[in-house]
Amino acid sequence: MTHHPDAPSGQPYSPPPWDPNRLPPPGSVIWEDASTMSTANIGYPPGGGDGGGGKPKRKKRVFMWVFLVVQALFLIWLISSLTGQKDAVDATCTGLTGTDLTDCQDAAGAGAAVGSGIAFFLVLFLWTMVDVILGVIYMVTRRRA
Repeated sequence: MTHHPDAPSGQPYSPPPWDPNRLPPPGSVIWEDASTMSTANIGYPPGGGDGGGGKPKRKKRVFMWVFLVVQALFLIWLISSLTGQKDAVDATCTGLTGTDLTDCQDAAGAGAAVGSGIAFFLVLFLWTMVDVILGVIYMVTRRRA
């Protein structure tokens, strides 16, 4: 035990009890060279602060970006399933005239509408299933604070 200037005269100095909540941040300098020591930065790294090294690190949101890319791809697929049927109707009825042409166009239009509806709901169903799977993966792998 040594004598501390703030201790009453003649009594030895004993440090306060150890408290883990009052420790300096991890990686900080506790003892410094006497020539560079100042009362402003005792127990903290040079430059002040909490040892974080400047700007706080942002959380990487890789999963969010993957999720958004999947959503964009499904949206493009959904829109293309509705708009890509006009060319198929025109190509089917080439070379026909009169009532045969109108009957062919009516039948091809009805078939294209049915096919578009089936494709739309199939893409919508797959989109929902992929979102459910991605949601379960997110819930299982996320870090809890």
